[in-house]
Amino acid sequence: GLGKKSAIKSLVNAPMIAMLLDHMNYLFYDNVTFLNYVGRIAFPIFAWQIAVGFEKTRDAKLYAFRLLILALISQPLFILYFGELLNGYVFNTIFTLLLGLLCLFAINKSDKIGLGVTIVSCIVAQYLHFDYGAFGIIMIVIFYLFRKNYGLMMVAQAINLISYNFMHPNSIEMYSFVAILLILL
Repeated sequence: GLGKKSAIKSLVNAPMIAMLLDHMNYLFYDNVTFLNYVGRIAFPIFAWQIAVGFEKTRDAKLYAFRLLILALISQPLFILYFGELLNGYVFNTIFTLLLGLLCLFAINKSDKIGLGVTIVSCIVAQYLHFDYGAFGIIMIVIFYLFRKNYGLMMVAQAINLISYNFMHPNSIEMYSFVAILLILL
C-alpha cells in the first residue's frame, strides 16, 4: 500500500495537476468539461495546506510574505490568461489563500479578533472579487478550526459548499467535495 509519505506527496501534487488540467480546459475549450470537474479538487486541497502549513511552520510571517510575493507575481499572468473569462474576479486564488492565512493569524491571537478579521476578510474577498470569495476564506478557516475533528470538518465544509451552491446555482464547485474526502483519507 501507499506509505504515509507517499500519500502526503500525492496530496501535495494532486492540486497542482488538477489546477493545470482545469486551466488547460480554458485554453482549449469554451465551455465546462470534465477537466473543470477535476480542477475543483485543487482549491480545497490548497486551502487545507494553508491551514496545516500555518500550524506547522516555524515562521508564519515568512510563510505569509512568500504567499504575498507569489500572489503579486502571478496576478499579471492571471489577468493575462483569464482576462475575458474572469467574470468580474479581480484577484487570483493566491490572494484568497493569503487572506485566509491572515484570518488564521487573528484566530490564533483570540477568538473575538479572529471572528472580526474573518468577517472583514469575507467582505473584502467578496467586494474586491477575490477568486473563490468569502467561500474560500471560510473554507480555510474551517480546515484550521476543525483540523483535529474530521467529522465536524466534513459537516462544516459540506454546509459551506451547499451554501455556495445555493448562492451560485448550477455551480460546479460541489465537485470540490471530492477533495475534502481525499483530505479525510
